Amino acid sequence: MPLDTDWFCSRLVQDGDARIALDPLTGLNSYGCGCRPDSSLLEYGSATASTVSAPGFAAAQALATRMAPWINQPFHQQRPHLQALTGQTCERLLPCLWGTADSSDPPCAPPILLLSASGTDALRQGAALCAIPGTRLAIFLLEAEESGRGVPRALATRVGSAVHHIPARDGAGQPYPVAMVDQALEEAVTRARQAGEQVLLVLTDVSKTGLISPSHSCIMHLQQRFGSALQVLVDACQLRLTRTTLRAYLAQGCLVALTGSKFMGGPSFSGALLLPARHTLPPEPLEQALQQHILAPGPLLRWTAALTDLEAFTRIPESLTYSFLAHFAQHIQRFMAQHPRLEPLPVRQPDRSALFAAARAHRPALGATLPEGDAQRLPPQTPPLWDQVQTIFPFLLHRTPPSSDHSSLLGPAEMLHLFHQLPKNTRPSAGDVPWAANAPASFPRGRLGQPVRCGARAGREISALRLCSSARLVLQSVIGESWENAGAAKSEHLLFEAGKDRWPDASRVQLAADRSAQQACQFLEHVLWQSAKC
Repeated sequence: MPLDTDWFCSRLVQDGDARIALDPLTGLNSYGCGCRPDSSLLEYGSATASTVSAPGFAAAQALATRMAPWINQPFHQQRPHLQALTGQTCERLLPCLWGTADSSDPPCAPPILLLSASGTDALRQGAALCAIPGTRLAIFLLEAEESGRGVPRALATRVGSAVHHIPARDGAGQPYPVAMVDQALEEAVTRARQAGEQVLLVLTDVSKTGLISPSHSCIMHLQQRFGSALQVLVDACQLRLTRTTLRAYLAQGCLVALTGSKFMGGPSFSGALLLPARHTLPPEPLEQALQQHILAPGPLLRWTAALTDLEAFTRIPESLTYSFLAHFAQHIQRFMAQHPRLEPLPVRQPDRSALFAAARAHRPALGATLPEGDAQRLPPQTPPLWDQVQTIFPFLLHRTPPSSDHSSLLGPAEMLHLFHQLPKNTRPSAGDVPWAANAPASFPRGRLGQPVRCGARAGREISALRLCSSARLVLQSVIGESWENAGAAKSEHLLFEAGKDRWPDASRVQLAADRSAQQACQFLEHVLWQSAKC
């Protein structure tokens, strides 16, 4: 009997929270995403959420069919099935993040992998594993606007812990100088250690608006200064990182939290925590976590959908991924800089040179695979890493060309209204705005990243929408538009055909990136039309 789609969708959003529950009237969750593929929707909101891809949906449906005979049984009867599926999911995910034994990856011990229901849960588990019983834990975390509103509360659930926020942007939305943030952080960490507190530093790579904070040089310095009294948990829940960067973090003894949603485009609420094989964590909490490592059906289905895209993405040569993302970024940056009503928020180019230098010094085998510096200092023969390219493009919107009193800026409520309107196929009426008669017959449906509050101008709060590139855009451009409409079996065939020494050359990928970016810029034009209604 064919699987009932409504039953499957209810299982796909199970074991999460209210944010992914489907509204019975609209069929959408709080992010504006449904549980079915929607190939007519332009997906530029991966910093927040994406609709599941067709191949991912088909793979999750196949798993749900296997679950159907036992999914309604009591938990003690479900347990062996869930335990086996959790192990199989880890076996598929770890090579995507770490590499395989027969690849050119360095001969280092693979990390420990713990799956969780969400990225927030992965961060919470990481903090719990770092805590030493009987010792206060001081947690330093990027401000909630950039890291996530629920993250500070999740990390502070342990009795005897306190969360201290690291500032990211000033009142006008400009990033604080790196040196100033680093100095303030070191002073705060020093005070915590003088008070006898254990320290957990949460390094965000990358934040909601594309920032890395605190700096790697600061983190490496504090690691050397305070040793095992300080642990580092990397919030990589956007997963805008290469395997090379993930290995470097683990080589430095960092824990890494990530998700299968965001950049990879899987359904929201699929988290994981990576622990270095050689770690200094208290043994008892880790042993307990490993014994209880069983995912519920909902997260298993969501991870299965995400893995379909992630496995495909990691098979694409990284040089082609870099070529696509770099050309896409150039187009978007140029368009935003030239349009008078779009004001891009500054985003520093990712610089992880201090991380790579430290990893090279501590693990020579791993260091041989790492670049000598950041993108500007890479030797010509070393292919640059794609995670050195900007993939989140935050921007403010003006109703009219900017004015000196900033009255033309759209406020948070207006930006949020626009965010919810963009996925709808609507056209303004003559009574809405004076230019309605000249508006296009229909607007393309698309999604941006949710607005992020980022300061105030002239006493008025401002927030930024975000246009994002993603693994799905890379897959569509390198493999072709047929990827998005493929089922699980056909997607594997497309990858096989593309990979038989027939990956497109860089020039074809650049042309595909140009076309993809042009479509994104056209969508931004429609965003500007729609913003006049706000």
